[in-house]
Amino acid sequence: MPWTYAEPETIVERRGVIINHVYPDDISDNKPLDYWYEIACREFDIRELGIATPDELHNLSAHPALLCKAIDLGLLVEEDLSF
Repeated sequence: MPWTYAEPETIVERRGVIINHVYPDDISDNKPLDYWYEIACREFDIRELGIATPDELHNLSAHPALLCKAIDLGLLVEEDLSF
């Protein structure tokens, strides 16, 4: 069965920065990857930001707050990934 492209789920939108989930094979019918996100068509691993403890990183429900923190610290901006 052919698949059709669907917009990825936005996890955070703050200060003009939009962060989406990343899906395996770019197919949103798949479960999103746990640690990978996308900003301005560039993917990144939240673990590489260096702003969270291992416990915070393993708690997936904490990721939106961590991403907001990274935006507030200037680590995530639309033009460039600063980490």
